[in-house]
Amino acid sequence: MKFAQMFLAAAIAAPTAALADESVDHAYRMCSAMENTGVPSDCTVSSTSHTVTMTINMVSSEARSFCAGAVSQMHQVGAHFAPGWTLRIVSPVSGSSVAECSL
Repeated sequence: MKFAQMFLAAAIAAPTAALADESVDHAYRMCSAMENTGVPSDCTVSSTSHTVTMTINMVSSEARSFCAGAVSQMHQVGAHFAPGWTLRIVSPVSGSSVAECSL
């Protein structure tokens, strides 16, 4: 009986672990894609806080639009993130967040 419980626990946990690994991979791919656009930016990934942070010179209205568009494009190419992942757009001038959206 204990073996069955351990097997079920492992089977249930495996997809979650796989999605967590995929989330980190997709986050780094998102940063790579941003770097390839030529737009001056800095992109970092935190697997601990489940955050992709892009430092881009944008006003908040542009940043909100960019954030939603970036998330949409990631989903269109099949990138899936575990619950709790966030894309944060930060101003290089103030260092504060100007937009955030769920990945």
